Amino acid sequence: MKPCWFISVVNSLAELPGITGVQFLVEGGKLETLFGHIGTMEPVKPDWSKVKGEKIKTGSVPLDFEKARELQNSSDQGHQPWRCDPVRVARSG
Repeated sequence: MKPCWFISVVNSLAELPGITGVQFLVEGGKLETLFGHIGTMEPVKPDWSKVKGEKIKTGSVPLDFEKARELQNSSDQGHQPWRCDPVRVARSG
């Protein structure tokens, strides 16, 4: 059984247009396995059975540059120090 992180990488890349499988190479060459148990000689197809909810959506994201500038200035001045911690930022949604 392939680990979740492996399936996530393949599924994420397969969301890109024209990608139907992912070939893993190490230093430009194929390895029989990764970590001794993940077969990688052939391209790996996505496994959507592990996905909960909707498929990943791709496209442009609208940005409010003024708000981003305000947040950056606030952070630079020492306000909201949690914004310097990527894990806390990601969890804040």
